[in-house]
Formats: sequence, C-alpha cells, structure tokens
Amino acid sequence: MEFRYSSLSLLLVAPFFFSEAFCQAPSSVEAYLIEIQDRHPGNIAIWVDSLIARADDANSSLRDAIGYYKKNIFYRNILLERGQTDEANLTGIVRSYNNASYNLQKLRKYDAAEAYMDTCLAYLNSFKSHYGYYHPSRQGRAYHVQGQIYNETKGLEDAEWCYKQAQKYYNEEPTWDVKRKMVERAKVLNDLSGLYLTWMQAGAAVKLAREAENAYKEAYSVYEKQWNNHPDKRDDIEYDLVYNIVYGMGDVYNNLALAHEMQNSIDRSLHLFGKLKSILGIYSEVFPGDTAFNPGAFDRTKANWESIIDYGTTQIGIGQLPFTISEEALGFADLYNNLSIVYRKKKDFRAAHRHSDRALSISRNLAKAAPDYVAEQASYLHNKGEIFFDERKYETALQYQDSALNALQVGLRGGSSLILNNRYYLEALAGKAAALASLGNREEAISVYANAVDHINVMRRRQQDRKSMIAMSAITRRIFEQAIMVADEAEEAFSYSEMGKAYSMLNAVRHNNTLRNISPELLEREKSLKYQIAQNKQEFLDGGGPAVLHQIDSLEKEWKQVSRQLSENEDYRKLLTTPTILSAEEVSTRLLQDEQYLIEYFVGEQATTIFVLQKGKPLVMKTAHLSRDTIRQLANALYEGIQQGGLEKRSHVDTLAYLKMDLQYQKAARLLYDSLYASLVPSTSPENVLIIPDDALHIVPFEALLTEQPDSTGDYLNYGFVANRHEINYCYSASLLDEMSRNAVFGEKLIAFAPSFHSGGSRFATTRGAKAALAPLQNLRYNEQEVATISGSLKGKCDTVLNANATKASFLAAARQQQYRFAHLSTHSYSSDDNPDESFVAFAQADTTIDERQLLYLRELYTAELPFETIMLNSCATNVGRLYIGEGLMSLARGFVFAGVRNIIATRWAIPDNQATKDIAVNFYRNMQKEHISQPKALYLAQKHVREDPNFAHPCNWAGFLFIGNPHKY
Repeated sequence: MEFRYSSLSLLLVAPFFFSEAFCQAPSSVEAYLIEIQDRHPGNIAIWVDSLIARADDANSSLRDAIGYYKKNIFYRNILLERGQTDEANLTGIVRSYNNASYNLQKLRKYDAAEAYMDTCLAYLNSFKSHYGYYHPSRQGRAYHVQGQIYNETKGLEDAEWCYKQAQKYYNEEPTWDVKRKMVERAKVLNDLSGLYLTWMQAGAAVKLAREAENAYKEAYSVYEKQWNNHPDKRDDIEYDLVYNIVYGMGDVYNNLALAHEMQNSIDRSLHLFGKLKSILGIYSEVFPGDTAFNPGAFDRTKANWESIIDYGTTQIGIGQLPFTISEEALGFADLYNNLSIVYRKKKDFRAAHRHSDRALSISRNLAKAAPDYVAEQASYLHNKGEIFFDERKYETALQYQDSALNALQVGLRGGSSLILNNRYYLEALAGKAAALASLGNREEAISVYANAVDHINVMRRRQQDRKSMIAMSAITRRIFEQAIMVADEAEEAFSYSEMGKAYSMLNAVRHNNTLRNISPELLEREKSLKYQIAQNKQEFLDGGGPAVLHQIDSLEKEWKQVSRQLSENEDYRKLLTTPTILSAEEVSTRLLQDEQYLIEYFVGEQATTIFVLQKGKPLVMKTAHLSRDTIRQLANALYEGIQQGGLEKRSHVDTLAYLKMDLQYQKAARLLYDSLYASLVPSTSPENVLIIPDDALHIVPFEALLTEQPDSTGDYLNYGFVANRHEINYCYSASLLDEMSRNAVFGEKLIAFAPSFHSGGSRFATTRGAKAALAPLQNLRYNEQEVATISGSLKGKCDTVLNANATKASFLAAARQQQYRFAHLSTHSYSSDDNPDESFVAFAQADTTIDERQLLYLRELYTAELPFETIMLNSCATNVGRLYIGEGLMSLARGFVFAGVRNIIATRWAIPDNQATKDIAVNFYRNMQKEHISQPKALYLAQKHVREDPNFAHPCNWAGFLFIGNPHKY
C-alpha cells in the first residue's frame, strides 16, 4: 500500500530531521529525503522553508541559528541538484550562507565566516549567469557582511571596498520601499563612518554619519505615517521602529560622541553619551528581557518617537542590530566604558570609576555566559587601570593592566599563547610599562616595551594594506613615545623614534626597491593588475555595471596567480619581514656628509624629543618642554601668518589685517626657533640641515623661522630667516631616506607638463590650486611660459607637453617609457583634508565642467608606478593634508613617494601664480646644470634669488617650496 504523506505527517517526523544526530550525519537520510522529494516535492519544500524560519527565530542564540542555516544549506543544495531552481530555493541558499556568515563573524569565527561569505558570493554570481537570479539587495547584504569580516581580517582597504559595493547595490534595489532602503543604507553608512573613526578621521566619519542620519529620518517619516494610518498594527510598528531606528540612532550617538572625544570636545561627547543612554532606555522598555545583564536601572525616557528623531538632528554614529542578549548587554557595557574614558579625560575620576565599575560588572556576567566577549572585558580592565594611573595610584593600575593582559592571552600547547585582540593587548602593555616606570622599575618597564615592540613587528608583518598600517600607527605611537622616555641610551631612543615614523611609506618604498631584483615582466604584470583592479573598482563604484565586476573577479584571480609565482623568489619573500630600521651610527655613516646636520623631532603629548646627528660624532638627544598641543598651536599660527599674511599683502586692501598676520608669524617663528632650533645648530652654520619633522612640524617651513626679532615689520629683506644661513631639506624618516637613496637606473631627460584649463572666460587664476574638489579651474598665466623657458635652458634635454595635450594619459604614458629622470608639473592641484584620497593633480580640462578623468587622485598614486628620480610639483598645497599621528601628512607628495619617485619638490600652501613661482622653477633647473650643485642646493639658490627681490621677499613667495629626499643628488 502506498503511504501518503500529509502536511501533518511531515510535521510529525520533523523532530527527527532537526535532531543533532541527523545534523551531524545528513548523508544517512539523503536517500530518504530524495524519496520524499520525488513523491511530494511541495511538502519537502515547505519543510525546508521552515528550517530558515526556525533559524531566523533562533537568532537569539547564534550557534543554534547557525546549525539551522547549515541544515537548510544542505537540504536546499539537494533540491538544487534535483533541478529545483525556483526563486524560493535560490533565495533560501543565498540567505542561509549570508546569515550563517553574519552570525559566525558575530562569534569571532572569522575564517569560517569568510568561507561562507565567499561561497555566498559565488552562488550569487552563478545563479545570475545560469538562472537569471539577480537581487541587488542580496548582493548588497553579502558585501556588507564581507566588509565587516574584512575589517577584522584582511584589512581596512578591503573592508572599505566592500562597504562601498554594498552601498551601490542597496541604492539599486528596485523592490524595496523607501523605509527599507533608507534603513539598510543607514547601516552601511554607519559602518563606513566607523571605519573612518578607526583611521582617526573624525570629520569624515561625521560627514558619513550625517548621511546615515538623513536616511534614518526618511525611514522614520514612513513609520510615522504607518503609525497614524494603521492604529491596529501599532504594536508591530513600535517593535519594528525601535528595532530598526531607535537602536540604530543609539549607535549614532555613540560614535559621534567618540568622534568628539577624539577631537577633545569632552563636554559635547558627554552630552551625546547621555542621549545614547536615553535611547538605550527606550530600547529596554520595548525589549525588557534584553537587559538581563544590566546591573543598574537606567532612567527611562518616555519620549515620543518625534523626540527620538529630534535627538538625532545633531548626532549620528555607527552600529549593528542587537540579534542577541549578549550583543545588547555589550552595548550597555560599551556605553559605560566610553563614558568612563570621557570622564577620565575630564579629570572627574569619581564618575569615571562609577561608570567603569558598571561596564566591568556587565562584562563579567557576559563573559561567564558568552566566553567570546572576554576581550571586551580585558579592554574595560585596561581602562580601569588607566583611571588609577591618572590618579597616581600606580600599584593598583599595574594590577588591572596585568589582569587585562592575562585575560587576553590564551595558553596553547607547547607553551605558546594566542592573543585574543592585538589592539587591546598593546594598550595593556603600554599601560603596564607606564605604571612600572612611574613606580621606578625602569628595567622592567623597558622589558615590557621591548615585548610590545616585538608584538608590533609581528602585527606589521601581517598587516600589509596601507590603511590598516595607518590605523595601527595611532595605536603604537604611545608605546614608542613612552619607550623613548625610559630608554637608557640616546641611540635606543633614536631607534624607537624611527620605528614610530612613516612606517607604511617605508614599507612601500622598500617593497619597490626589492622588486627591482625580480623578473621585470612578472613585476610589471603584477603592478599592472593591481592598478587595473583599483581602476575597475572605482569605475564600478562610479556606476559601472556587472561586466565591470566580472572584470574585477578575473583580474583578481590572475593577480593571485602572479603573486604565487613571485612568492617563489627569495628577494620577494624578504617582503614578508619588517623593514630595517637604521641605528644612529648607520645614519651617520651612510647618509650624512661632513658639516651636515640631521635633526629629528619626536613630538610627545607633554614634551618634544630632539635628536641631532653629525657625521662621525656622537648622537645628541635633547628635550624641549613643548607639548603636542603647544606645537600644534605654534605651527598653525606660523602657517596662517605666512599664508594669510601673503594674501593680504598681495591684495593691498587691508593693511591692518596684513600687519596683524605678520606679527602673528613673527611671534610663532621666534618661539619655534628658540625652542626647537637655536641651540642645535651653531651660528657658524653648516651648509645643509636635514630635518625629519613630526606631527604638526610637518607644516612648518624651518627656512622661515626667525633668528632674531625684526627691527621693522614688513622689511623682509632684513628679516633674519634661517634660510639666510643654510639650505634645509626634509624627509619622513632617516630609514626611509636610506631606502629612497638606493641606486636605481633612470633615464636622462626631463618631461614638463603645462596643461590648459577652460574656465569659460579670459580671467587667469591667482593661485595654482582648486578652491573646491570639483570647482572649475581657471587658466594659469605663467605655466606655459615657465615650461618653455625651462625647455630652452636645458638645450634639447627636455620634452614639453602643453595645453590640451597635457593629459593624465600622456603623463602616465611618459612614466612607462622610463626614459625620463625628471618630471615637472606646472598645473593646478587640490588637497582634501576631509577625505585625503580625493586630493588630486589636475591635467588639461577642455570644458567649464571639470573632467574627473583628467584628475590624478592620491588614491591612484598608491598603486601607480612612476619611475622618476625627481618630480617638481609646481602647484598648490602638494605637501598638505590630514595629519596622522605616526605617519605624517596624507599629501600628494606622500603619494608620489608610494609611486616610486625618489625626490619630490612640493609646496606647503596655495602658491601664487606669479613671476616668483615661475622663477623658482626656471632657476632650479638652470642651477642644476652647474657643476657640484645638488638638487636641494639648486632649489635653495632659486629660492634665494626670489627672497632677495624686494617685490617677492615675503616668505609666502619662496618658503612654500620644500625638497623631500636625498640631499646629495646632483
């Protein structure tokens, strides 16, 4: 007799299907399942659909949910093999892989999460090509989760790329209503905002968060209409509203508060954390069970929904939806810990302890129930120790730091240990060493710092992408600063200073130098592939379709194959080690010449350490009692005094404003000279001083410091400029300079570009810079004359590319020819402080609307190959950009170093398009033709010529140019 399965009979056997034994050995019932599917395809499909529903319901327990998703994947793949390619089955497979990956990354199982997400994306691409299955929202979610995983594993650049792809796909989803689209858009914007906070870009983070705020507000307006129009559904609407918007807006407050804390706006930060506390109170009213680990009662804010959005009009941040009680409890703990940090900075230690204790109380209960959160508990222990340190209770501080370190180390077989979180581990090591040093245990403190430095080197070997290295520099800076303070010898302190400077650039230049000894064909292919991948990614984000994404996949597969071939080379394998940091003795013997000085600065939170080196003489270390904040104030005052004063002087409009700016410049220039320079270099000046600046000193033109107070304001011919004594050039670190000075083969000629710009009128630009990112660019009066004069003086050794022919493509093509030693760009440029990667050098523009294809962006320079020995960037602010602690300015000049250029002549501000700017460029090349004139000397003499002209003696006309690189290049 044939047995007929009804829906009821299927439910009766369902417990067998869900059993753990069945999950562990699914193949034992595969034939039985296939038989069911053959006889009753509809019933088995309904049953499999129920699996994903049970998985969704089980999200309060991530591991249970993952188990259901795995079962669902297994059975749906059987159905797929049996030919069931309907929308529901394909969607079930994709959703299960996506959600399993998401939950795995929540559990910190990143390798497994990445594997599931890779499979999910592979299925999405396969389903599209074979069955026409395409839902942008599915693609968007997959890339969104992949970005969260990459943020923890592969690096920040890969995470950023994934988030931007998610953003693009979300915007393309045609089936979503406004509410859904805005909520999902807000989430990915929040994650991007958090990424920028990791890079210490508070301004950019806030900008993205504002966009998320607007998305949340737009979604809220839809909820509001539903609330008014459907009174019978208000319970569901309330649940959805709180789940999607209220908690999201709470994360908004959290991260904007962190941004303000980063900017030292402490009171504003506390205000925002207070708003977050109110939001979490509202959340707890709707989900009272989710606060099981909350040890104290929150003030419940009985606000209506409109006031929730009012809170958000000035605050925004990032976050994740609370799928588990653990996640919810962690949100409360993070809030308390962050409040504690802010109160500590405010010196309100009583409040700091109170909030820290609450965070620790939650985390202890949380760690018992969910061991995956031990790392967070360690972070809270570290913060507790920092409060005691600031109270000068060093013994107690040391105990808490040791507790944090013990929590972060998991013992393994063989005596080794696993570090749960590298960032927290380094912070705890720094805290422990500081406490030991304050207790007088210098030797033990030095040992801890050495341990920290070893761990930093391990991390640096693992983190190869540029943005991850930059983020790490902010973490490691404190360790190097404190190590310098307790170092026994000046040489040891100098090594720490070098370790803490421009590491990502040193790694990139070392990479380029090492590759010169490897198959040029293979290297060229690898470089070309990386460049093509970057270009295609940008094209995709700018609106490119699926064909572009397919091209990216193909290029990345080829790049991996080429990378495997390169890894077989011994020189290439050297790149897996950290770059060599030069000792003071090596710097003295390898880099310096007789009568040359090297001065390296390390700007600390409370004081500035200065190292002075001469060839064949002992290293001298001095301390200037200028804090980081004071240095920044003086540097900014000097910079503004010169640049703004120069503009006022040229305008001839407001004499009082000009005099005010000049007096501001004089005061800052004298203070900086007396504190940071006067005692280091004798009055019988050396011919050359090499400056290794740090922090805000990167924007200081040391040439324009004043050795004495001027007798008469405005009489610049008689000002006591340091430049009257000797030439000065710069580099980012001594170890980097060593890499940049390695022998290489270059061409012989100069190629010079003078593009034209169509501004819709006959007016000429007054400076060589764009006023805004995509503002129309005006023609330059002097650039074509400048290039023509240079070409004439070099007598056949210069090729020129003028006007409409001076395109971005022609510049990149010239670099590939490898016949040029020098490149000269006389053009416009733009420096973005909010988003440094969007800084650019402009090439020929044929219309009033700017053509972005003719802009060479900083982000492109990081993957470009420009084998020039020297490039002169005769355009505005090419050595200006956002300042990163430990890395320096994110400037165009920095990008050209990444691209392989050995020496750069850059500019510090918006240089005027005038005769002085033209003369400096022309005379630089003329001076280089003279015997025994180095490139820095040639620039120095060109600036001297302008400085001695009464019409152009103001430092804004000559001190804006600086030489970065080898001081002995002829």
